[in-house]
Amino acid sequence: MIPLASPIRFQRAADQRLWDGPAPKFGEACVRCPVLIVGSGERPRLEEIRENLHARIAEAEREGWLGDVEQLTVSLSATDDRISQIDAKERRKNSPVSVGMPPIGQLVVREAENRDKTD
Repeated sequence: MIPLASPIRFQRAADQRLWDGPAPKFGEACVRCPVLIVGSGERPRLEEIRENLHARIAEAEREGWLGDVEQLTVSLSATDDRISQIDAKERRKNSPVSVGMPPIGQLVVREAENRDKTD
């Protein structure tokens, strides 16, 4: 499972120039990354990130940080997209798959045509 690092932590640190901690680990990723593949196990973490983003957007609007509101809204949209990807994957996993078998009526007709050719 890939732990999803909160984009807020990195965004706020970059804005305030206070980030002096270690660089993000290889397994951590921003939800806005286009190559991030999420599994169904990450859904609780994504929901937690979404709730945090709503709180951060409210704080940024209250403080008048319009640039932060825009960036946080982009992250919120990406988080919603990731959650919808998980939902779509679950729906596909639980839906029946057509293997292309022809109906019985077509099989009987083909068998009769094959008998006529061999006789």
